[in-house]
Amino acid sequence: MLAGAILVVERSSPEHSAPPDFRGRMTEPGILGGNPIACVELLGQSVLDRVVQKLRNDGVKLITVVIKDEYSHLARMSATPETTINTVALQTDLWSAAECVLREYVQHGVELVLLTRLGAYAELDLADLIRFHRNTKQGITVLTKNREAMDSWIIEAGEARNMRRVGLPQLLYREDLCSARPYALPGYVCRLDEPSDLRQLVIDAFLSRCWIRPRGREVKPGVWVDDGAQVHRRARIVAPAYLGSGAKLRADTLVTRFSTLERDCDVHDGTVIEDSSILANTCVGKGLNVAHAVVDGNKVFPLRQQIVVEVQDSKLLGRTATVELPRPVAGGVSGASLAERLLATAWN
Repeated sequence: MLAGAILVVERSSPEHSAPPDFRGRMTEPGILGGNPIACVELLGQSVLDRVVQKLRNDGVKLITVVIKDEYSHLARMSATPETTINTVALQTDLWSAAECVLREYVQHGVELVLLTRLGAYAELDLADLIRFHRNTKQGITVLTKNREAMDSWIIEAGEARNMRRVGLPQLLYREDLCSARPYALPGYVCRLDEPSDLRQLVIDAFLSRCWIRPRGREVKPGVWVDDGAQVHRRARIVAPAYLGSGAKLRADTLVTRFSTLERDCDVHDGTVIEDSSILANTCVGKGLNVAHAVVDGNKVFPLRQQIVVEVQDSKLLGRTATVELPRPVAGGVSGASLAERLLATAWN
């Protein structure tokens, strides 16, 4: 059986999409500092990259990520010969693009497609899902958690052909699906709506409540340090904590209580990081106390308040450097074409 997956990195489901003028607002679910939470590096790797890796390990050789062009650089790590990054212009509806990919899959003989919006981190036993779907003999199976739909579906090729008549959103949200048997996810699920969800995922990973593990080496119980990280001899790290690749802890700093410093962060002398996530390429100045927050560049997202604080003084908060990220290739697609991937699948 030839199976494929389509991962949509979108703010909301096709029937509840936010209007364009809400883009980048802190109150918009699934967005952090203008970027999808699913694409934010967390313990060294984004949720998107972890999901793609898991699907590859499960034997899914046809994977397409549908994402807005403005976010395409965030998906760069997922692009492989088996995975295509399908970038979409700002004005184009992502679900229309996903519908085109689904049609192309079906035209090339893909029998079963997992379609999901990455609005959550969900640990899925794909083989068990496929068995359930086959046993129920449904054209479409909806995935749920605690009786709440997860914006994830497994779709038969025959059912997908009905899109020509009704379109993808109407196919996924039609009334008769409400009476179909949903697949209740038995494993771990964490929504990715707010900064507090990101922090909850970090805590659950440290406590081994989910499959996520920090990248790098566990240099002592509960403390992970990735390649190239630098720790001053007078710096202190109290478990559990994570220090990402190229990150720097300067003299008299303290990192404690489920805190993470992602790739290329720089924390200056005398600063305390407590119960917080400092996102990639963030510089934290001297003598600060950062607690119960997510920090991205000069933006602070306090976990206990629905606000965002933007700090204008670069000596306090800012970026470590301007990072040149790879641009998408011509045509907006990186990775092998569908025809090339199908040929490779046939030979393998």
